Amino acid sequence: MIGRSRSHLHLADLYKAYHLVHNAAHSPFTTTSPQSLFQVCRYLLNEVGSSQPPKGISLLSTIYILAKEAKNLECYKLSQYCYDKLHHLRVPDEWVSLVEVDMMVLYSLPSTDNQIMTPTCFRCSRSTPFLTTNQDKGDVCSSCGHPFIRSFLSFQVLPLVEFVTEVFEKKMN
Repeated sequence: MIGRSRSHLHLADLYKAYHLVHNAAHSPFTTTSPQSLFQVCRYLLNEVGSSQPPKGISLLSTIYILAKEAKNLECYKLSQYCYDKLHHLRVPDEWVSLVEVDMMVLYSLPSTDNQIMTPTCFRCSRSTPFLTTNQDKGDVCSSCGHPFIRSFLSFQVLPLVEFVTEVFEKKMN
């Protein structure tokens, strides 16, 4: 029962995050900041990984919003990666011209990412890629595997590190 409720809680977190992405993709205005949308999209893509997203969560919308916000935040390399992914997906007709123009503009910009936006693991102090390669583990550091704990207000990674003392570890064994 505990595993099932944990699964439902995780699913609720994904739907809460996607609600912000959906509003940004389909509403003319959004009150969510560009940094928060950027972090929300990273969270969703890292959590879903290469598996099938839950029903109602569109990876197309998530990748599109991440591409736009990465470009706005001067993370051009990530934005180019996202637009390349969009190029292989079926984009709605109303987005085609926007995507094509953004891609042309983007390829005239340097292929670098804003160093301020680069995520850092608070456990191992290493820079991690925006999108993790540990597709089966979720939103974790690619170096040490420590899970990122996010604030669901801004979706920024909180500086929390889990550690276990030797005494506690001996009692658990």
